[in-house]
Amino acid sequence: MLHRTAHFRPAIRKFRVLAPIALACTLLLTSVSAHAFSVTTASKYSKKLKRYTKSKVIYHLHPAGSNDMPGKASLDVLRKGFADWMAIGCGNLKFVEGYHCNLAMKKCLYNSGKTCSKDSDCPAAFNLNVMPIGFKNNGRNELVFTEGSKWTHGSYVLGVTVALHNYNGYIIESDIAFNGLQQQWTTDPNKFGKGWSHLPSVAIHEQGHFFGVMHNLGGWSQSDPPTMAPTVMPYGISATLSTDDAKAICFLNPKGGKYQCKTNADCPYVVHRDSNSNEEYTAKYKCQSGTCVWGQLSSQGAKSLGDSCISQSECKKPMYCQPLSGSQSVCSQECNPQTKNCPSGFTCYGYQGQPTKGACIKAPGSATKKKNGETCSLSTECASLFCIQGSCEQKCTPGNDATCGTGQVCQKVTGGNGVCVKKTGPVLKKEGEECQGPNECATGVCMKDDIQATVGHCRNKCTGPGDCGKGYKCISHGEGYQGCLPGKENLASGALCKFDEQCAGNKCILAGDSGKVCSQSCTVGQPATCPCGMACQNSTQGPTCFPSKPISCLKGGELCTNGGECASTVCANGKCHKACDIVTGQDSCEGDQGCMRLVPGGVKGYCTTRGNVDEGKFCLGDEVCVTLFCDKSVTHNNQTRCGIPCSPTTPSCGAGQKCNPLSATYGACYVSGDAPIVDAGGTDTGGGFVGGANNPPASSGCSASPTRGGAPTPAVLFLIAALGLLVWRKKAAMAV
Repeated sequence: MLHRTAHFRPAIRKFRVLAPIALACTLLLTSVSAHAFSVTTASKYSKKLKRYTKSKVIYHLHPAGSNDMPGKASLDVLRKGFADWMAIGCGNLKFVEGYHCNLAMKKCLYNSGKTCSKDSDCPAAFNLNVMPIGFKNNGRNELVFTEGSKWTHGSYVLGVTVALHNYNGYIIESDIAFNGLQQQWTTDPNKFGKGWSHLPSVAIHEQGHFFGVMHNLGGWSQSDPPTMAPTVMPYGISATLSTDDAKAICFLNPKGGKYQCKTNADCPYVVHRDSNSNEEYTAKYKCQSGTCVWGQLSSQGAKSLGDSCISQSECKKPMYCQPLSGSQSVCSQECNPQTKNCPSGFTCYGYQGQPTKGACIKAPGSATKKKNGETCSLSTECASLFCIQGSCEQKCTPGNDATCGTGQVCQKVTGGNGVCVKKTGPVLKKEGEECQGPNECATGVCMKDDIQATVGHCRNKCTGPGDCGKGYKCISHGEGYQGCLPGKENLASGALCKFDEQCAGNKCILAGDSGKVCSQSCTVGQPATCPCGMACQNSTQGPTCFPSKPISCLKGGELCTNGGECASTVCANGKCHKACDIVTGQDSCEGDQGCMRLVPGGVKGYCTTRGNVDEGKFCLGDEVCVTLFCDKSVTHNNQTRCGIPCSPTTPSCGAGQKCNPLSATYGACYVSGDAPIVDAGGTDTGGGFVGGANNPPASSGCSASPTRGGAPTPAVLFLIAALGLLVWRKKAAMAV
């Protein structure tokens, strides 16, 4: 599943049968503080923590950085943010900046066939198409500043993080995008609000989400807010990690493998989204005998009207926890602004667009009622009860500009809320009105309903299938954007949806943190009646396919955690592959792929892309070889060379070759002649170059006086080994 949690606005983009979660977090500039610390799990119904399981995490910085800061100043801020998280002594996560150019091989790692001498020579280094702005994952953790029109989250959204994970909670990939379109980035803590954003505060917060830390939802001292509060404190106050923040990284990735607690405050809350996409605490770890153990939150609230709260469970029924700003919530009750039916000392503040519904909030003194445009740190200081980016502003209903004053429009910011902003430029056409180009439309999308149409209509923008309303489907436009045109989606089971009519199976079901996904009828006990990653269960709608762990159904190239998930039964490097035998199955792989060993010493392998080191050349791993086989060479003093695997018992080498047994099940082909067959600990005393019948002996490219049999001198061997070690170290840094 793909779960996005936004500081302002949640958005679910797409569903993956592997059940990864994508976490998107955005920041609103107001005042904050903290309460313990928070994590999340693979789903609301799971106890498996969302986190990295490896201790070293590679990240990539876009070389351009921010347009608002000179040189590489913005990149240094991002590096310092990761360094600050690593500096916490009890944590065991190491963040390492990755590269795109392998200087030893002078080749781009992510651009096949491209040579380079520095990272900027590689096109992949300049990738801006990251997950937070609607693109697919690419196997790299990337941090970018989105300066152009691809930023669609709104001007009040500062940064978005998407952390993709599987059903076990293991993070597969994390991307961060910063709003470079409407925000000006600075390191000056005194520049605050009105379009200026403090990058150190935002970066270190988003980097917490990068490895699984969630928002602290409230109940803290405003004088010492945590970095992971839902909002950014002005003047750089939240740019440094608090004690609570430190506990978070130590809990998720503890040094020594064990996190120890003394009190319940040392253990985290668990955060998920409710049915209205609002963040809430769903569980609380408790400290027992020095260990944090899972504990459910009490459903019996004890707090009264006006008391501060973190989640609805704290308030006496039928009261609820009403957010006042990004950093403050209080227990409240429903009221009618027209009848003013709140208790003494409380005022009924109406909801936008609902004249008879509101919430009872403690009435502020006249001295604290600030007008729109005046500076603020809390929403309770404002007459409008809305403080955003350090300024009192008018709250409004998105899509209804009538809720704002003359010359203003309502800009969406968080949940179902909006803020009134000054109208600029010409009056734009609404959805459904005729248009000649996207510049005429408020939605920015003008599309023809069919090829024969002479004019287009303004249409709502969409990000993919399932993102449109009833009677519409998401269609790609030739100019690079997508819009909602009349039609039916017919989405496959597992795809995100909003209503039944979008789905091919005419079922759109609620699937936990995944939101709603398309489903279909099925037969219990017959797995084949559901698609991969779904299982048949009885429900109120009859037997229905629900998201589940994939069982022997994932195709080649799809993400996996073990072989039982793959149709081929082979899961290697996190992806499903076709199984093969390194001795007998080289030809069973498709295209230009070959068969590589799953583990050293075995013949079971998997089909994968061949390396670029020729047969007979020095190697330090199977993956670098054209033959995908790197092992001891009888003709080169048992050095590791790229060779051809063979069977010690069945002739499988080419003409004029023999098989040198390296184990009971496989060996390496060598040119027969005066070269003896030796075991793993033997010494080569001569012989020809390793090669096939159509691959005669070739030079290694090094000039030296050879010994008998063509083996290089020790000095040359040392040079080759040193270069090989350099390549291996570089590769290891990227592979972890």
